Amino acid sequence: MTTREVPQAEWETTLNRVCEGAITRHVTVDVLAPDVGAQRLVTHLPLIGLEVSSQAGRPATIAITTAPEDPDTMPFIHVVARPAHVFLEEDAEGALHALDIEDEGHTKTLLMFDQASAA
Repeated sequence: MTTREVPQAEWETTLNRVCEGAITRHVTVDVLAPDVGAQRLVTHLPLIGLEVSSQAGRPATIAITTAPEDPDTMPFIHVVARPAHVFLEEDAEGALHALDIEDEGHTKTLLMFDQASAA
């Protein structure tokens, strides 16, 4: 496995590419915050969106959207405010295993991609 940091200027195009390649792949989403520890937000749900929004020329938020467990409910959206770093973890063949988004307060949002759901 190799982990690489994505330059900020490439976040939008990289996350769009990740989302297109991983659309409907199941993900688990964890948040690791210095003040509250590890919290699991999503377990094994299809990824349906990754969106970067900008303000004053720099990324202001990254939104992660997963399909709902119950089709009668709304999708789950987790927003990372003030992102500072984006890392991709890939295997030797380039298959994506994890996405790590870190905010300015050192909180990490980890998306772990279920390899069994890879197309």
